Amino acid sequence: MASAPKGTVQPGRDHWPRANTMLFAGGGIRTGQVIGATDARGEDPISRRVTPYDFLMTIFCHLGFDPVQLGLRDFAGRRNPIFSKGDPITELTRTA
Repeated sequence: MASAPKGTVQPGRDHWPRANTMLFAGGGIRTGQVIGATDARGEDPISRRVTPYDFLMTIFCHLGFDPVQLGLRDFAGRRNPIFSKGDPITELTRTA
């Protein structure tokens, strides 16, 4: 059910925009675990909020890149960081 009157055009998702699901598999990622939780309706995170930025940081770190130092050079030769936020999801990458 949409959250606006019938006929209203809404960009993107119009339901549960603050929660999502991400799957990781292969490449030595620690699988078989659930990280974080939402409320009973699945609307809002209640523990261990993980963002899409964290997802990207995890992938780059797992591939051996240093996301903090990784950047693109502009025409003047200045480095522009690719990532401005996010942290690796350590539960997926640390060794037991």
